[in-house]
Amino acid sequence: MFIGFLNLLPLPPFDGGHLAILAVEKIRGKAVDMRKVIPVSAAVAAFLNRATRLPVFAGTLLFWVVLSTVAYIFEEYWWPQAKWFVHLVARGFLIALHRA
Repeated sequence: MFIGFLNLLPLPPFDGGHLAILAVEKIRGKAVDMRKVIPVSAAVAAFLNRATRLPVFAGTLLFWVVLSTVAYIFEEYWWPQAKWFVHLVARGFLIALHRA
């Protein structure tokens, strides 16, 4: 349901953007220059690409901070070699996330 609403936003890469261009053409009575629409579409798509990657990066950073804190607590109070173990687990998680 959300994807349908998102797709109808009046942004050029989405279907709503195509509908908006058709509406502008109908109101103006002449065609919109596609040489001007394509760069705007590319800019909006690039912005949306970055905007969706930011939460993934923030979640990965938070995961790394939590694992580092756990490693510090384990190293200080319980198991001196735990820091290296936890960092290896975190590195494996980051490699798997990067490959996905």
